[in-house]
Amino acid sequence: MKSRSFLLIALMVVVPALAMFSHHLPAGLFATGSRLLLTPLIGWVASWREAAGSGQTARVARVESLVDGDPVPMAPQAITEADRAVVRDGLRDAGAVGVECRQLPGAGAGHVAMARVALDADGQLQRVFQAAGRDALAAERRLLEEITAWQARRARSE
Repeated sequence: MKSRSFLLIALMVVVPALAMFSHHLPAGLFATGSRLLLTPLIGWVASWREAAGSGQTARVARVESLVDGDPVPMAPQAITEADRAVVRDGLRDAGAVGVECRQLPGAGAGHVAMARVALDADGQLQRVFQAAGRDALAAERRLLEEITAWQARRARSE
C-alpha cells in the first residue's frame, strides 16, 4: 500500500511539473529519455508481439491495414524521392517542424510520422501531431492531412 501511495503522489507531482516546465528543459534531454526509456519499451513490446505467435501477428497486420483504410493488406509500394519531397514541402508549408518518420518494430508493422506545429507566433507553444501508415509516404501523407484539417478547424473557430 505504501509503494502505491508513493507512486501515486510521485506521479501527481512529477507529471504536472514536466508539463509545466518542459519548455525550459534542454532538447537533448528528451532525446536521451526517449533513447533510454522508449526504445527498450518498444523493443520489449515487439519481442512480446513476436512471441505471441503467428495468429496474433496476422491479426495485428490485419488491424494495421484497416488503420490505413485498406480493406485488405497490401504490399508496400515503391516510394520515389519526388513523391516524398512533395509531401515534405506540403508539411513545411503547413508550418510543421521537426518532421520525423520511423518504421515501427516488427515485420511489416508500418511507419509512424511525427511533427510539431506552432500554436502562437513565437513558437513557444506547439502541438504535436502523429500519424501511422503502411509505409513512410502514407504516414507522412496522413500527417499532412491531419495538420491541414486541424488548421482548417482552427481557422473556422477564430
